[in-house]
Amino acid sequence: MTLQDLGAIGEFLGLFAILVTLFYLARQTRQNVDINRGKETRGLINQFNAYLRLMANPPYLGAMRSAMVSYRRMHADAQALAFVVLAQWVNFYEQLMYARQSGLIPEPVENAVRAYVVAFLITPGGKEFWEDFRHVFGVEVSSKLDDFIASGELPPPITETYRWLQGEEAGPLD
Repeated sequence: MTLQDLGAIGEFLGLFAILVTLFYLARQTRQNVDINRGKETRGLINQFNAYLRLMANPPYLGAMRSAMVSYRRMHADAQALAFVVLAQWVNFYEQLMYARQSGLIPEPVENAVRAYVVAFLITPGGKEFWEDFRHVFGVEVSSKLDDFIASGELPPPITETYRWLQGEEAGPLD
């Protein structure tokens, strides 16, 4: 075996080592992407649950009940509480929309949260809120929500899903 033959064998082994390394790195990258998707999904679920807890706690609960009836007729303090919750839901959807565009979450998750947010916005008070504040949110999220509402493929209003958002104890109205 000549020195040239040994060099050719060394080149072949080097190429093989590079291919094995690239395969290993590709596998590690895929695992990291899967781990990050899982972490992102878990974080979004935790955020969703935190917003539900906030909405169900006094004094937010009374404010949300009032907001579903008429956002504009509420006292300013109750309006501020309802604004915080409703704005968080819209911002949450926007966060998911961008996470979906980045490939971090699947499309059905974005669609489900969009339907959930729209369920707020199609109540009588939710319509008032959206008319008054859609301009506060990003153009892209506002357009997506407006297009979904205009499509007519609407979920039931949130007050039908969460009956505890209904009631005579709807909080302070003017």
